[in-house]
Amino acid sequence: ATQTYSYSDELQSLSQEEDAQLLSFPAVPSGDAHARAQSPGRQPASFATVHDIPEDFLRLSEPVPVQAAPRVQSGLGAPVPARPDLGLGGIVVITVMQAKLTKNYGMLKMDPYCRFSIGTDAVFSRTCENGGKEPRWNDRLQLQVPPGYHMLRVEIFDRNTVSADQLIAHVEINLSDLMTGARAPVEAAYPLSGQQGPGKEGTVQLHLAFVPYTPPPVFAPPPFMMYPPYGAPAPIPAPRPDITAEVNRLAEMFPALGRDVVESVLQACNGNADVAAAQLLEM
Repeated sequence: ATQTYSYSDELQSLSQEEDAQLLSFPAVPSGDAHARAQSPGRQPASFATVHDIPEDFLRLSEPVPVQAAPRVQSGLGAPVPARPDLGLGGIVVITVMQAKLTKNYGMLKMDPYCRFSIGTDAVFSRTCENGGKEPRWNDRLQLQVPPGYHMLRVEIFDRNTVSADQLIAHVEINLSDLMTGARAPVEAAYPLSGQQGPGKEGTVQLHLAFVPYTPPPVFAPPPFMMYPPYGAPAPIPAPRPDITAEVNRLAEMFPALGRDVVESVLQACNGNADVAAAQLLEM
C-alpha cells in the first residue's frame, strides 16, 4: 500500500511536536492515531485548565491613609500649630536697630548679623563689623508671613571668615497680637537666649509692623448716570471720610516716606489703609 503524504500532515506533525516539548511529553508521529490516543497523560493542544478568578484580580489596592506632618513654624523647638484665624498672611516690616549682648564669643571683637525667619522664608541683616557686644544695624527688612504662621524667629550670628558662622543668641516672637486687632506697630527690646540660659544672652531692639494681604478688589460697572435737566442745580458731592487716624498709623509704619506722601497715597486708594500700605511697600 502506498502511504500518502501532504503538506498539511507535515504542519500538523510539527505542531504536535512543539506541544509535546512544551508539555514535557514525547512527540507522537502524525501517522499513528492509535498510539497518539493511548499516550499516557497526552492532552490535546486545544486543552485549557480553568480556575476561579481571585477576588482582587485587576483591582486597585485601597490607599493607605497618611497622617499629615505638623507644620513647623520655627527652625528649632517643638512644632507650632497653624492659626487659620489669622487670615491670608501678609508682610512683616522689621527694623532691627541694635543689640546688647552678654558675652563676646569671638577671639577678637565679634562681627554680628541677624537672621529672621518664618517657616522656610528668611532674610538677613547686614554685618556689623567689629560690633562686639553692642552691634548696631539700623536695617529695615521685609519678610513674608504665610497664611496660618505667626512665629518670628530671630537669630544673631558671629560671621567667621575661616570657620562656620557661630550662633550667639536667639529668640522667638509671637506675632498673633500684631496681626490681629488694630495692628499697631510694636517696638521693644526682646530678651535673647543661648549658652548662658533662657533670656540671659542680652536683648535685641526691634520695631515690627504688619501689612496684611487683601484680596483683589472686585470692580463693579459704573451705575447709569442720570444727568439733571438743563438749568437744575448741580448735586452736592458727599463729604470725604476722615482719614487722619489711618494717616497717623501708616506714617508710623513708614517714617522714611514722609507724612505728605502717605496721605497722598491713602487718598488715591479712597481711604483703604490695607491697599495703601501695599502701595507704600512697593515704593
